[in-house]
Amino acid sequence: MQELSLLVAAFKHSKKVDFAKIHNSLPLLPHLDLALSRSNRSNVVHTGYESVLAYLLGLKSIEPSGFPTAAYTYLLDVGESKHTWYVRADPVCLQPDRDRVVMVSANLTNITMADAQAISQEINHIYRDEPWQFVTPHPQRWYILLQDDPCIETAGIDQVMGQNIDNYLPTGPNHKYWRSILNEIQMLLHSHSVNEQRSSQDLPSINSLWLWGDGTLPEQEASLINANISKCDHVWSNDALCKGVAKYHNITCLDLQENGGDWLDSCKELYCKQLNTKQLNHGLVIIEDPTQRVQFDLYEWLNWLSHWQDAWLKPLLSALKSGQIEKLNLHFGNGQMYSLSRSDLKKWWRFKRPWYSFK
Repeated sequence: MQELSLLVAAFKHSKKVDFAKIHNSLPLLPHLDLALSRSNRSNVVHTGYESVLAYLLGLKSIEPSGFPTAAYTYLLDVGESKHTWYVRADPVCLQPDRDRVVMVSANLTNITMADAQAISQEINHIYRDEPWQFVTPHPQRWYILLQDDPCIETAGIDQVMGQNIDNYLPTGPNHKYWRSILNEIQMLLHSHSVNEQRSSQDLPSINSLWLWGDGTLPEQEASLINANISKCDHVWSNDALCKGVAKYHNITCLDLQENGGDWLDSCKELYCKQLNTKQLNHGLVIIEDPTQRVQFDLYEWLNWLSHWQDAWLKPLLSALKSGQIEKLNLHFGNGQMYSLSRSDLKKWWRFKRPWYSFK
């Protein structure tokens, strides 16, 4: 493969941490230290998962009001898009914290389709006269469907986790209406039978919905593909947003293996059986659904980072050394790209620095 871009959405922990103060308790990550220290770093204007994903897939631009995450993931979940506007309305758990309310959990586990549909039916019954519909095609991905722009601005779940939600509630011309709807739904969820059952199982309650990712699909004729960016031959990802974007823009997206070794083996098979060629030009691998990273406490995240280094970075660096990959680009959504070639790994004068010293 001539070039591989790796987008690691979970590389940065959701809370600011002064790692220098706790460096003695941090795991040793020699392969990550080496990759970052020997890389050629360049600034990119794109920060955040959605923006970097759009850039790497060659999309021209992002909607002024934000990336239409809901529209893309709904297309993946349902297989068609009949409505004009989509808003994610995901189940979350909020918790009082002194004089504020904090989001403590998203992507709640053990939500069955029956649970989701029971909540959906009750919400749709209560709001049957409103100009929108509430649907739950996936246990963790819930939606509000509209024919017109709801005229609100929202914040993504990954921005809000662990934060005071008052600073991230919907804004815009219709914010009072939607905040009122959210408050009413919270009261409905408080006594819902689904939450009674979850409480008996010691599971976090679904005590609110979070509106985010609103937007509409772009005009398909325009395609939004930017010819100035090398379009990836193939994309590997298990992330719903990436799969939805790839489906809409006719980009091949394959399921991602659990580790880099298995992924490299699958590439060899792909070259031989599907492409009938020795080499791909540019591949893109997406590691981790971005909303998953906010579930981790610090030490769980550090364990994840150590696992990612061993499972992915170590075999990819070996492939770079052997020439199986000619160039490796690391993207963490922090406004920088870290590029490595085989010769870069030999530049010993670029002294190794600890991974946490790179911002």
